Amino acid sequence: MIKKGLFVFALLFAAYSIFLVLNKQQWRSVQYQYQGNIIKSDRYIYADVTPKAAMIGTSLSGLIENDSIPGVYNLAMPGMSMFDGFNIISKRKEAPSKIFIEINYFFKGQNNDFAHAYDSPISIFLNNNFRAMRPENQPMGILRHIITSKPDGKKNAAAIEEKELPATVFNELLQNEKKKYNHPDTNVIKNAIINLRAAIKTIQETNRNTKFYFFEMPVNSSLENLPLAIFTRESIKKNFPSIPLMHLPPTSFKSRDGIHLEKKEVSIYLKYFREFLETGK
Repeated sequence: MIKKGLFVFALLFAAYSIFLVLNKQQWRSVQYQYQGNIIKSDRYIYADVTPKAAMIGTSLSGLIENDSIPGVYNLAMPGMSMFDGFNIISKRKEAPSKIFIEINYFFKGQNNDFAHAYDSPISIFLNNNFRAMRPENQPMGILRHIITSKPDGKKNAAAIEEKELPATVFNELLQNEKKKYNHPDTNVIKNAIINLRAAIKTIQETNRNTKFYFFEMPVNSSLENLPLAIFTRESIKKNFPSIPLMHLPPTSFKSRDGIHLEKKEVSIYLKYFREFLETGK
């Protein structure tokens, strides 16, 4: 009975693996946030070719969809930091030619549990050689993709509709952010500068042609010139004078909760970001 069960499992696994090899599309198979971060990282690590450019940061820049900036792979992830992005970039021998670093919350520490998920050589070997082992290819996730997609493979509008928060909730969230922005922990930021310098140096030692760029995601306009934003901005400029910092666009943003842009605002910012890529200004 055990041998028969193993035989059936091996047969189904082989059939499913062949299906994944023949069907090379990227499934929208994310079932929860942490898994989404793993899938985004896996797709970077196990890609056939290293992306020309990568973006790292927090949930603020994580709102930018991968396909929206040609040639730039977005490794910014909700619940994570740009140091988690650096860790994923280091898993490939070759680094992108350009790395864009979000500075808003660059002082947020690395998620150690997430980092340890990529410490196992066995896990990396299995994921690299057997597509069926990767979280993005879990049968339930693919089934969910099929159910929630239209015939053209895109998600139904109802599945991605963004609801606006009630004004009272929004104002409460914004006031909480103002308190944080008015009382920055400068020591945490200074220590993060040291760690950021080390992370950049590590990439440069093996990839001398990699160029770095800093960018600041827009937040609610009332926060942009409060102590936290100013100290963060000036700390980056002072300690990394040779690395370009993309300035905030002149547009005033509302955001959906004080710090995360609404979908329509992300589109506005993307136009500015693309212009910077084209002109360098």
